[in-house]
Amino acid sequence: MSRWSPGKSASPTPCCRSRCWPSPRIWRSNLMGACVYGAMIGSIAFLPIFLQAVRGLSPGQAGLVLLPLSVGGALGAVISGRLMLRTGRGMLWPRIGLSVAATMLVVIGTVAEFAPIWLMPILLGLTATGFGTSFPVGQTTVQVAAGPARLGAAAASVQFSRNLGAATGTAILGAVLFGGLALAGGEVAAMFARVIAVPGIVTSLAPADALALRHALVGAFSALFYTASAFTVAGAVLASRVPLQRF
Repeated sequence: MSRWSPGKSASPTPCCRSRCWPSPRIWRSNLMGACVYGAMIGSIAFLPIFLQAVRGLSPGQAGLVLLPLSVGGALGAVISGRLMLRTGRGMLWPRIGLSVAATMLVVIGTVAEFAPIWLMPILLGLTATGFGTSFPVGQTTVQVAAGPARLGAAAASVQFSRNLGAATGTAILGAVLFGGLALAGGEVAAMFARVIAVPGIVTSLAPADALALRHALVGAFSALFYTASAFTVAGAVLASRVPLQRF
Protein backbone atom coordinates (compact mmCIF):
# COMPACT_ATOMS: atom_id res chain seq x y z
CA MET A 1 0.00 0.00 0.00
CA SER A 2 1.45 3.33 -0.99
CA ARG A 3 1.15 6.52 1.01
CA TRP A 4 0.99 9.83 -0.77
CA SER A 5 3.20 12.70 0.39
CA PRO A 6 3.96 16.09 -1.20
CA GLY A 7 7.63 15.23 -1.46
CA LYS A 8 6.96 12.50 -4.02
CA SER A 9 5.87 15.02 -6.62
CA ALA A 10 8.32 17.81 -5.85
CA SER A 11 9.95 17.73 -9.30
CA PRO A 12 8.17 19.24 -12.30
CA THR A 13 6.51 16.78 -14.60
CA PRO A 14 7.51 16.58 -18.29
CA CYS A 15 4.26 18.34 -19.11
CA CYS A 16 5.26 21.24 -16.88
CA ARG A 17 8.76 21.52 -18.40
CA SER A 18 7.38 21.67 -21.92
CA ARG A 19 4.57 24.02 -20.91
CA CYS A 20 2.12 21.58 -22.45
CA TRP A 21 -1.00 22.71 -20.62
CA PRO A 22 -3.34 20.48 -22.67
CA SER A 23 -2.22 17.59 -20.41
CA PRO A 24 -5.07 15.09 -19.99
CA ARG A 25 -4.25 14.98 -16.27
CA ILE A 26 -5.14 18.63 -15.99
CA TRP A 27 -7.96 19.24 -18.43
CA ARG A 28 -9.84 16.06 -17.55
CA SER A 29 -9.62 16.82 -13.84
CA ASN A 30 -10.78 20.38 -14.42
CA LEU A 31 -13.58 19.26 -16.71
CA MET A 32 -14.66 16.78 -14.05
CA GLY A 33 -14.86 19.64 -11.57
CA ALA A 34 -16.85 21.72 -14.05
CA CYS A 35 -19.39 18.89 -14.51
CA VAL A 36 -19.73 18.37 -10.76
CA TYR A 37 -20.22 22.05 -9.99
CA GLY A 38 -22.64 22.43 -12.89
CA ALA A 39 -24.83 19.66 -11.52
CA MET A 40 -24.48 20.73 -7.89
CA ILE A 41 -24.93 24.51 -8.15
CA GLY A 42 -27.57 24.18 -10.85
CA SER A 43 -29.63 21.85 -8.68
CA ILE A 44 -29.23 23.97 -5.56
CA ALA A 45 -30.37 27.07 -7.46
CA PHE A 46 -33.79 25.55 -8.23
CA LEU A 47 -34.39 23.11 -5.38
CA PRO A 48 -35.98 25.70 -3.04
CA ILE A 49 -38.59 26.47 -5.69
CA PHE A 50 -39.33 22.77 -6.10
CA LEU A 51 -39.72 22.23 -2.36
CA GLN A 52 -42.03 25.21 -1.95
CA ALA A 53 -44.10 24.99 -5.15
CA VAL A 54 -44.39 21.20 -5.45
CA ARG A 55 -44.04 19.92 -1.87
CA GLY A 56 -45.71 22.93 -0.25
CA LEU A 57 -42.95 23.68 2.27
CA SER A 58 -42.37 27.06 3.81
CA PRO A 59 -39.06 28.86 3.09
CA GLY A 60 -37.77 27.87 6.53
CA GLN A 61 -38.70 24.21 6.07
CA ALA A 62 -37.11 24.18 2.62
CA GLY A 63 -33.90 25.54 4.12
CA LEU A 64 -33.82 22.73 6.68
CA VAL A 65 -34.32 20.11 3.97
CA LEU A 66 -31.42 21.60 1.99
CA LEU A 67 -29.07 21.73 4.99
CA PRO A 68 -27.58 18.25 4.33
CA LEU A 69 -26.23 19.55 1.01
CA SER A 70 -23.64 21.61 2.90
CA VAL A 71 -22.86 18.91 5.47
CA GLY A 72 -22.65 16.15 2.86
CA GLY A 73 -20.27 18.06 0.61
CA ALA A 74 -17.85 18.66 3.48
CA LEU A 75 -18.17 15.04 4.64
CA GLY A 76 -17.43 13.66 1.17
CA ALA A 77 -14.37 15.89 0.85
CA VAL A 78 -13.00 14.74 4.22
CA ILE A 79 -13.60 11.06 3.45
CA SER A 80 -11.99 11.13 0.01
CA GLY A 81 -9.07 13.21 1.28
CA ARG A 82 -8.31 10.72 4.04
CA LEU A 83 -8.69 7.74 1.73
CA MET A 84 -6.38 9.39 -0.79
CA LEU A 85 -3.71 9.86 1.88
CA ARG A 86 -4.04 6.31 3.18
CA THR A 87 -4.15 4.43 -0.12
CA GLY A 88 -2.36 6.71 -2.57
CA ARG A 89 -5.29 6.28 -4.93
CA GLY A 90 -6.86 9.49 -6.17
CA MET A 91 -9.56 9.26 -8.82
CA LEU A 92 -10.98 5.99 -7.52
CA TRP A 93 -12.98 7.85 -4.87
CA PRO A 94 -14.64 10.39 -7.19
CA ARG A 95 -15.55 7.55 -9.53
CA ILE A 96 -17.40 5.84 -6.71
CA GLY A 97 -18.79 9.00 -5.15
CA LEU A 98 -20.02 10.56 -8.38
CA SER A 99 -21.67 7.29 -9.39
CA VAL A 100 -23.57 7.35 -6.11
CA ALA A 101 -24.50 11.02 -6.63
CA ALA A 102 -25.76 10.34 -10.17
CA THR A 103 -27.90 7.48 -8.89
CA MET A 104 -29.34 9.63 -6.11
CA LEU A 105 -30.26 12.37 -8.60
CA VAL A 106 -32.18 9.84 -10.70
CA VAL A 107 -33.97 8.64 -7.57
CA ILE A 108 -34.83 12.22 -6.59
CA GLY A 109 -36.16 12.95 -10.06
CA THR A 110 -38.34 9.84 -9.87
CA VAL A 111 -39.73 9.93 -6.32
CA ALA A 112 -39.40 13.55 -5.14
CA GLU A 113 -43.05 14.28 -5.94
CA PHE A 114 -44.47 11.76 -3.48
CA ALA A 115 -41.58 10.59 -1.27
CA PRO A 116 -41.90 11.26 2.49
CA ILE A 117 -40.41 14.65 3.21
CA TRP A 118 -38.00 13.13 5.76
CA LEU A 119 -36.46 11.10 2.95
CA MET A 120 -35.46 14.18 0.94
CA PRO A 121 -32.65 15.32 3.29
CA ILE A 122 -31.21 11.80 3.22
CA LEU A 123 -31.21 11.65 -0.59
CA LEU A 124 -29.77 15.16 -0.86
CA GLY A 125 -27.12 14.38 1.77
CA LEU A 126 -25.98 11.27 -0.10
CA THR A 127 -25.89 13.27 -3.34
CA ALA A 128 -23.76 16.00 -1.77
CA THR A 129 -21.42 13.45 -0.18
CA GLY A 130 -20.83 11.94 -3.60
CA PHE A 131 -20.13 15.38 -5.05
CA GLY A 132 -17.73 16.15 -2.21
CA THR A 133 -15.47 13.19 -3.00
CA SER A 134 -14.27 15.03 -6.10
CA PHE A 135 -13.24 18.28 -4.39
CA PRO A 136 -9.84 17.47 -2.82
CA VAL A 137 -8.92 14.84 -5.40
CA GLY A 138 -9.43 17.15 -8.38
CA GLN A 139 -7.45 19.96 -6.74
CA THR A 140 -4.58 17.67 -5.75
CA THR A 141 -4.40 15.92 -9.11
CA VAL A 142 -4.12 19.17 -11.06
CA GLN A 143 -1.48 20.61 -8.74
CA VAL A 144 0.61 17.44 -8.77
CA ALA A 145 0.37 17.19 -12.56
CA ALA A 146 1.41 20.83 -13.02
CA GLY A 147 4.36 20.69 -10.65
CA PRO A 148 5.64 23.32 -8.21
CA ALA A 149 6.74 25.72 -10.96
CA ARG A 150 3.12 26.28 -11.99
CA LEU A 151 1.34 25.54 -8.75
CA GLY A 152 -0.47 28.88 -8.57
CA ALA A 153 -1.69 28.73 -12.16
CA ALA A 154 -2.86 25.15 -11.62
CA ALA A 155 -4.86 26.08 -8.52
CA ALA A 156 -6.40 29.03 -10.37
CA SER A 157 -7.39 26.79 -13.28
CA VAL A 158 -9.29 24.52 -10.88
CA GLN A 159 -11.30 27.41 -9.46
CA PHE A 160 -11.92 28.89 -12.90
CA SER A 161 -13.19 25.56 -14.21
CA ARG A 162 -15.52 25.12 -11.25
CA ASN A 163 -16.94 28.64 -11.59
CA LEU A 164 -17.40 28.22 -15.32
CA GLY A 165 -19.06 24.85 -14.81
CA ALA A 166 -21.39 26.27 -12.16
CA ALA A 167 -22.50 29.11 -14.44
CA THR A 168 -22.89 26.88 -17.49
CA GLY A 169 -24.63 24.10 -15.60
CA THR A 170 -27.09 26.48 -13.97
CA ALA A 171 -27.91 27.99 -17.35
CA ILE A 172 -28.45 24.58 -18.96
CA LEU A 173 -30.55 23.22 -16.10
CA GLY A 174 -32.57 26.44 -16.10
CA ALA A 175 -33.16 26.03 -19.83
CA VAL A 176 -34.34 22.46 -19.27
CA LEU A 177 -36.69 23.59 -16.50
CA PHE A 178 -38.18 26.53 -18.38
CA GLY A 179 -38.35 24.50 -21.59
CA GLY A 180 -40.46 21.89 -19.81
CA LEU A 181 -42.74 24.58 -18.44
CA ALA A 182 -43.04 26.22 -21.86
CA LEU A 183 -44.28 22.93 -23.27
CA ALA A 184 -47.01 22.95 -20.63
CA GLY A 185 -48.40 26.25 -21.91
CA GLY A 186 -47.96 29.98 -21.54
CA GLU A 187 -50.23 30.31 -18.51
CA VAL A 188 -48.18 27.82 -16.49
CA ALA A 189 -44.94 29.57 -17.45
CA ALA A 190 -46.44 32.90 -16.38
CA MET A 191 -47.51 31.48 -13.02
CA PHE A 192 -44.04 30.05 -12.49
CA ALA A 193 -42.52 33.46 -13.17
CA ARG A 194 -44.76 34.86 -10.43
CA VAL A 195 -43.68 32.07 -8.07
CA ILE A 196 -40.02 32.89 -8.65
CA ALA A 197 -40.65 36.54 -7.86
CA VAL A 198 -42.75 35.79 -4.78
CA PRO A 199 -42.39 32.12 -3.65
CA GLY A 200 -45.17 32.42 -1.07
CA ILE A 201 -47.69 33.27 -3.77
CA VAL A 202 -48.24 29.55 -4.46
CA THR A 203 -50.66 29.31 -1.54
CA SER A 204 -52.75 32.15 -2.94
CA LEU A 205 -53.30 30.58 -6.37
CA ALA A 206 -56.67 29.17 -7.31
CA PRO A 207 -56.81 25.39 -6.69
CA ALA A 208 -57.03 24.59 -10.43
CA ASP A 209 -54.09 26.88 -11.22
CA ALA A 210 -52.03 25.48 -8.36
CA LEU A 211 -52.70 21.90 -9.53
CA ALA A 212 -51.75 22.71 -13.14
CA LEU A 213 -48.58 24.41 -11.99
CA ARG A 214 -47.68 21.50 -9.74
CA HIS A 215 -48.10 18.91 -12.52
CA ALA A 216 -46.01 20.99 -14.91
CA LEU A 217 -43.31 21.53 -12.29
CA VAL A 218 -43.09 17.83 -11.47
CA GLY A 219 -42.30 16.94 -15.08
CA ALA A 220 -39.93 19.88 -15.59
CA PHE A 221 -38.01 19.23 -12.38
CA SER A 222 -37.73 15.52 -13.15
CA ALA A 223 -36.03 16.48 -16.43
CA LEU A 224 -33.79 18.87 -14.51
CA PHE A 225 -32.67 16.19 -12.04
CA TYR A 226 -32.03 13.69 -14.85
CA THR A 227 -29.94 16.27 -16.70
CA ALA A 228 -27.95 16.96 -13.52
CA SER A 229 -27.42 13.21 -13.21
CA ALA A 230 -26.05 13.13 -16.77
CA PHE A 231 -23.54 15.85 -15.84
CA THR A 232 -22.50 13.80 -12.82
CA VAL A 233 -22.08 10.64 -14.90
CA ALA A 234 -19.84 12.63 -17.26
CA GLY A 235 -17.76 13.65 -14.24
CA ALA A 236 -17.42 10.02 -13.14
CA VAL A 237 -16.33 8.97 -16.63
CA LEU A 238 -13.74 11.76 -16.73
CA ALA A 239 -12.44 10.66 -13.31
CA SER A 240 -11.87 7.17 -14.70
CA ARG A 241 -9.94 8.60 -17.67
CA VAL A 242 -7.46 10.78 -15.79
CA PRO A 243 -4.00 9.23 -16.36
CA LEU A 244 -2.80 10.14 -12.85
CA GLN A 245 -4.71 7.60 -10.73
CA ARG A 246 -2.08 7.08 -8.01
CA PHE A 247 0.12 9.45 -6.05
